[in-house]
Amino acid sequence: MDMSADISNGAIMDYFVSMLLIGVGVALIATGLFTSYFGAGKSQKIGFALLFLGIAIIAYFIVFYPLEEEIFIEALVSGVAALA
Repeated sequence: MDMSADISNGAIMDYFVSMLLIGVGVALIATGLFTSYFGAGKSQKIGFALLFLGIAIIAYFIVFYPLEEEIFIEALVSGVAALA
């Protein structure tokens, strides 16, 4: 990651948006897994909805927000670290 002070090309927003979206997606996946496994009835259905919403957010990010693979991996690691 380039830690230079040059922000003219929008690099800070690339990192912010990618880490925000991937972080939300990872959190939704984890919450959905937890709720769908331990929930019963309506809670289990909500858990599956959260799980699929998290997967959809990450898939949307991969398809429609073209970034370098390095930025995506850093965002994914950041989301998992924040969850931990």
